[in-house]
Formats: sequence, structure tokens, C-alpha cells
Amino acid sequence: MENNKTEIIKFVYAMIIFIFVFFDVSDVIAGESWFCFQDMTCPHNLCFPSKAVCISSQCICI
Repeated sequence: MENNKTEIIKFVYAMIIFIFVFFDVSDVIAGESWFCFQDMTCPHNLCFPSKAVCISSQCICI
């Protein structure tokens, strides 16, 4: 009986860690994206010190 309790606690603990890592990674992937028509419409401070360019209607740091 005691072994089942520890396995359940380990499983719950692993699920909590997985969920937090998933949310953290999804937040990083989201990042800052800006809608644009040309390179001039991208904010200059978006990618300092690199440059932001307009690719597929989104400002991308290169």
C-alpha cells in the first residue's frame, strides 16, 4: 500500500513539472511578433542589436 502512495506522488510531481515546462516553453515560443508590410514598419528596438525584417507579414529578428 505504501508503494502505491509513493508512485502516485511521483506521478503527480512529474505531471506538475511537465505542465510548468510546457507553459514556459510555449511562452518563449510566442515571443514578440509584430505584423508588418515592409521592413520600415518593424520596431527598431525589437531585436537590438540585430535587425528586424518583414518576412511573411511578421517582423523577424535576423
